[in-house]
Parts: sequence; structure tokens; C-alpha cells
Amino acid sequence: KSGIDSAIAQLIVAKEFPNPTASLSTAKLAAHESATSEGNGVWRRSYDTIAAVSQLIEIGGKRHDRQAAGRAGIKGAKARFHDARRTLDQGVTKAYAAALLAGYNEQVLAESARFMKREADIAQSRFTAGDLSDSDLKQIQIGAEQFELQEIAAHAAALQARIQVEVLMGVRQPKGNWRPADTLEQMDAVAPPMPETTAGAARPDVLAAEADLRGGEFNLKLQRAMRIPDPTFAIEYEHNPVPPGPPPDDTFGIGVSFPLPLWNRNGGNIKAAQADVEQFELALGKVKAQNASDVANAQVEYREAYDRLQR
Repeated sequence: KSGIDSAIAQLIVAKEFPNPTASLSTAKLAAHESATSEGNGVWRRSYDTIAAVSQLIEIGGKRHDRQAAGRAGIKGAKARFHDARRTLDQGVTKAYAAALLAGYNEQVLAESARFMKREADIAQSRFTAGDLSDSDLKQIQIGAEQFELQEIAAHAAALQARIQVEVLMGVRQPKGNWRPADTLEQMDAVAPPMPETTAGAARPDVLAAEADLRGGEFNLKLQRAMRIPDPTFAIEYEHNPVPPGPPPDDTFGIGVSFPLPLWNRNGGNIKAAQADVEQFELALGKVKAQNASDVANAQVEYREAYDRLQR
């Protein structure tokens, strides 16, 4: 979510206009006989005073490309937020299912341990009656002890699985002292496999990679447009009293200035933006391939698990 706020701030920066520049200059300060017929005050002397306001105007579509890149950044940040939430939801779901399975394994091993304990007691009675050899008795006792150890290990695994769910849910002091409200029998309702037409639907991580690519393309256009010099227009007011004769000669003027693209053609930034676009293209292809791989692997695992369940 903080990434979304940062992207929104970048768009606000992209929409802002450059501030105008105000300047004030006074010349001929050391001239003799600076007083005029108007008097000897600062404003009445024969100083040449120029006040100007200038404004930079961006041309070549720079503002449009900068704002388009900012909007793409917001889309990418929102997509990453949804992808993070998707990943977290998926992690919680898998952890909860793992906790269910671990609890089921604990129950099965506990029941098996009880059976083996009873079998060991029966074997001890048979050994006392002379109906069972010592080696057979020890094998049965060893098997019972192994099941007891497996039961203890299964209990620890189930506790760890429940703690993992609490960690993903944000519990500050996870202890695993809870029991799932669901059962495996309730969760074995088999849904039909995902249709192939929806298997290629874009996940949030794919949308984020696409937004990065669009933002990189707009940034490349912006860097190319930066080769076009931006003009700065100025409005000037000049106050120049003439000693000692006529009234002050006040004039208005306009001007324009722009940098000459002789030594710097923004080549480095253009090259960097091109490299970024290539990296974004590779990243998008990688994410799409990973998306398709995840869907295909999930379908294979699902079908294999479904076949084992039916058997």
C-alpha cells in the first residue's frame, strides 16, 4: 500500500508545472551625475533597472509522456498490492489445509499407536503363556514403540502447522492452541478442473509487469523528447531615467531563450531508458511463462491427487 502512495506522489510531481522565475537587475550604479530632473532618489536616478518574469514551457509531448509513465506506475503498484494479497491468501489457504492434514495424520498415528500398544500387551500375555517366542515379542514391542515415537512427531508437526497459520494471520504470540473447524471430509468436494480458456488469465504479477513495460516505453519517449530544447519566455519592464532632460523612458519587452543542444543530446538517458525497456520485456516474458507453468503444474498435481483420492 505504501508503494501505491509513492506512485500517486510521483504522478502528482509529473503533473506539476515548473515555477516561474522572477529577476531584478540594476545597472549604471557608478555613473556620474546619476540624479535626474525627477530628483536624486533611488527610483529617480539614472540607473537602468530591469524587472522580468520568465516561464519555462515544455514542448515535444514531455508532460504527456511523464504523466503517462506516472499513471502506469500507479497501475503497477496497485497490481503488486493485489498480487501480494493473492500470495498471502494462497499461503494462508495452503497452511490451513496443511494444518488439517497434519491433525489428521496425528489422529491416525495416535490410533495406530493404541492398537500397537494393545497388540504388545496381548503379545506379552502370549509370551508368558509360552505361545510366543522372545524374538517375536520384541519385534512387536519395537513396532509399538516406533508408533509411539511417530505419534509424538506427528503431534509436534501438527502444532507447527497450526503455528504457521497463526504467523500468516498476524498473531503476535503464535502458540497453535486451536483446532480447525473444518475436516478433510468436508473439504474433499472436488471441483471441476479449470477450463483451458481461463488458464491464461492475467494474474496481478503479470499486470504489474505489463504496467512496468508501458511505463518504461513512455519514459523512453520522454527521454527522446528531452533532446528538443524547451523555450523560456520572459516579460520585462525597464525603468531608465535619463539625466537631466526628458521624463523617464519606461519600456516593456518580451524575450525567449532556450539551450543549444550542441554538446549534450541526452544520449546517456536515452540509452538507459532503452535498456530498461528491454529488461521490462524480458521480465514480462518471464512472469508470463511462470504464470503458465504454475497453472499447468497445479492442474497436473490436482489430477494426480484426484486419481489417488478415487483409488
